[in-house]
Amino acid sequence: MTAPQELHEALTLWLERDPQAPALRGLRGPWLSRGDLMRRLEAGQQLLRRAGLSPSDRVALLMPQGLEGAIVSLQVARACTLAPLRPGLPSRHWPELLARLAPAALVLSTERDPVIAAAAQALGIALIEPHELLKAPEPTAPASSQAAAAAMAPARADASGAEDRSESCLVIATSGTTGLPKWVNLSQASVLRGCQAMARTLELDPSDRTLLALPLHHTHGLVSGLVMPLITGGSVVVTEGFEADETIRLIGEQAITWITLPPAMHLALLEAHSRTPLASGHRLRFLRSGAVSLPVPQIERLQSAFGVPVIEAYGMSECPHISSNPLAAPRAGTVGKPVVEELAITDSEGRPLSPGQWGQVMVRGAPVMRGYLHTDSSAGTAFVDSWLPTGDEGMIDADGYLLLRGRLQERINRGGLKVAPTVVDAALLSHDDVREALTFAIPHPTLGEDVAAVVVPRAGAKFDEQKLRRHALRRLAPHEVPSTILQLGRIPHGSTGKPSRRGMAERLAPLLQAEGDPARRGLEGVVASTFAA
Repeated sequence: MTAPQELHEALTLWLERDPQAPALRGLRGPWLSRGDLMRRLEAGQQLLRRAGLSPSDRVALLMPQGLEGAIVSLQVARACTLAPLRPGLPSRHWPELLARLAPAALVLSTERDPVIAAAAQALGIALIEPHELLKAPEPTAPASSQAAAAAMAPARADASGAEDRSESCLVIATSGTTGLPKWVNLSQASVLRGCQAMARTLELDPSDRTLLALPLHHTHGLVSGLVMPLITGGSVVVTEGFEADETIRLIGEQAITWITLPPAMHLALLEAHSRTPLASGHRLRFLRSGAVSLPVPQIERLQSAFGVPVIEAYGMSECPHISSNPLAAPRAGTVGKPVVEELAITDSEGRPLSPGQWGQVMVRGAPVMRGYLHTDSSAGTAFVDSWLPTGDEGMIDADGYLLLRGRLQERINRGGLKVAPTVVDAALLSHDDVREALTFAIPHPTLGEDVAAVVVPRAGAKFDEQKLRRHALRRLAPHEVPSTILQLGRIPHGSTGKPSRRGMAERLAPLLQAEGDPARRGLEGVVASTFAA
């Protein structure tokens, strides 16, 4: 039997093996076996075909988080090109969003916003109720093999008549951390290859079980949390959201072997564990962290508390799986070794750099997206000589591990001296009193930009700005030390779990003004003498 070339083939291969084995379950009700899930996928595919939808048609999906959303996501991805949408957007954004995405149909839950339904109907987008898919009848001619499943989603031909074995699977919005979100087009093959490469580094097998507590409108939850475990034969417990104390309980009760979360949620797990430790006898093998880098002090705290390795991985919407720490040899402070076929570090002119030199991370290979949607005029040109620029600043060390310093566009230019915000974050987080930290640029009348930060103190700790600045000065270059550090009750995070660094200066303008002129304090405070020197 030839190896699967596309995602739906690989999923079928595992679901047909041991059809009684568990595949999916929510927090209520029994397990959905592999055979049950296979029948639902086939029935959903036939329903969508009868509705006139083909593999090349985009079908948008807007459903609450939970088991039903996971099932419908898999049904749509098997039959068409899935385009998951983020709940909670203001109503005024929906007409423009749907016009840019241009889906053939929209799966919209019963509790739908009438503005969204009206916008879809005005654009000629067919509306599909989720219950139509969830209660779809048994397939009339169930597929009994990998080949039969592939035949139900036939490959298309290009203009030359050659078979296209890279049909679209997923269209997903970027996180938009450095601008307007763009629509990324991922193929069946790109999702499959990335998941397979990542699964190898994590040593996943059919005995593994994960807890999916992330939403499915971004690749971290959908691809890493749902698709990857299923195509390796594992099982998934799906929650209706993330709650730290409940997650600690479920890891023990549901025999969870691994979980993937962004750093902010790992931090919440750490605090929950301090209140109610994970029960003995658990099966947890590792914690996986994605979205943004996890500072080393937090990694050490997590590993000490849970007694398992913390595996940092790196990806983005345009290439969900770029690198990962191998389970056998993780290295804190890095995002591991490349899992994409080719990774390079280049300077501002696009010239390759040697190990130990910082530059832009560039990737190329099967897991990389096909491109941005042609309907998205904001996307621009994605590739440079077939390489995808990630926009992230990175460095490969002598052993082949990748280190990151954040987004190039987020670097602060303090009077000509460049500051990587994530480096400052890590220095502040190394203080025992700091729970969270976020560094950002603020305007300066002569330097152009200055460095500011916000911190969330650990429970019971007293906020002392000058103490934190002195602590930072012992770990950073003088120009990297924040001129202003403010205390917040919480740091805002985006829908993918990334801290919302953009716009912090504008949001905190009243606080910054109340503290006096931070730009002047930056020159007259603890860092002033080092600038003068």
